[in-house]
Amino acid sequence: MADSSPHASKRRAHTKSRTGCAECRRRRVKCGEEKPSCRHCFRRSIPCLYPSQDTLPIHPAEASSSPVSVVTAVASKTAAATAAQLPQSPLPSDGPIPTYTIKDMALLHHWTWSTSQSIADFPDVSRYWQTVFPQIAFEHTFVMHAILSLAALHQAYLYSERRKQLTMEAMRYHNQAIQGFQRGIEHMNDSNSDALFACSSLNIIYVFAMYGQLYEDAEFDMTPVARKSRILGAEWLPMVRGVEAILHPVYQRVRLGPLSSLLNLGNWDHLDPDSEHVADDERFRSLGNIWKDSGDREIYDKTLFLLRKALAYMKQFETMNAETAETLSYNRRLSGPLIWIYTAPGEYFLRLHQRQPHAMLLFAYFGVVFHSMNGYWFFEGWGRNIVKVVDELLGEYWEPWTEWPKLVVGLS
Repeated sequence: MADSSPHASKRRAHTKSRTGCAECRRRRVKCGEEKPSCRHCFRRSIPCLYPSQDTLPIHPAEASSSPVSVVTAVASKTAAATAAQLPQSPLPSDGPIPTYTIKDMALLHHWTWSTSQSIADFPDVSRYWQTVFPQIAFEHTFVMHAILSLAALHQAYLYSERRKQLTMEAMRYHNQAIQGFQRGIEHMNDSNSDALFACSSLNIIYVFAMYGQLYEDAEFDMTPVARKSRILGAEWLPMVRGVEAILHPVYQRVRLGPLSSLLNLGNWDHLDPDSEHVADDERFRSLGNIWKDSGDREIYDKTLFLLRKALAYMKQFETMNAETAETLSYNRRLSGPLIWIYTAPGEYFLRLHQRQPHAMLLFAYFGVVFHSMNGYWFFEGWGRNIVKVVDELLGEYWEPWTEWPKLVVGLS
């Protein structure tokens, strides 16, 4: 019989951490308080949030009214979906003057003269990232943290000898950005709608930069299995796709403001891949023969059609004259893979998560499309890694269908 004495029922008291990260406090476990990410959060690959500690006051700058173009409508609909899981905390309508360190200002300088110009390869868009986003950031601290996180990641890409250190710095800024983004969502209004959209745009670039080659170089993957799951989208696909419901209330506000071009997808709605003459389209079309007798045929056919449409959308800019391209605003090749990720049906991504062969094979062909964007540092290596992982998981039986993607990305 169990001892029912008072001494037997006593439990060792747990000392609550007042300075631990938000996730450890939520789970009521002792936080090691490692920076920028504690051991528990690092192992679980989730944001590790600490209070911001800034030291140098910087006053908001005057905003310029210069009109500039913008990039990727899909990017404007994405941010870290994990923001919805962060702890709730009140946010006053008028917060204190933001403060930044000398290191922050050095990263902002790098953003202005390097990172912002690397995001798009045409001047009107580069000027947008270079000018308008910082203007918003000086009014909304969480946008500044998103800028600094991306600038730090860009430096990590450029300077291999400091790669891991700079990647960890980027993670710290990103955690602060997500924390502020969540508070902005809780207090959504006319004054912060553009900031929420700007942060979303910055975060989609961060997600691809962070979870791509830099993640591998920093050796964050614990096992080969974890690496395969990451490349197949276990973390980043929900981040890209999951935030629309959060940001939906600000769409109409943004359409009426200076960021309205972010919502313009050009001729996407009217583009029909069946009427276009796109190189390699027949290889994509032939995939439909694989699942023609499958009960999921409708899901895969729709996903394939959208992938072919994204390819046609990207290819049109290779032959389009300059005048016509201008009427399509900022949406050019960069948008293609992002549009597909956002518009493909959720039922498809569920089957990809389940590692259904047809879904993975389709993802390999998406890798081919993604590989064409290898010139952007934040997309570098993505297409090749996707094709490689799919090929490893599918094995020899599917080689007749994976041979061409492997050839395109340089694996054969």
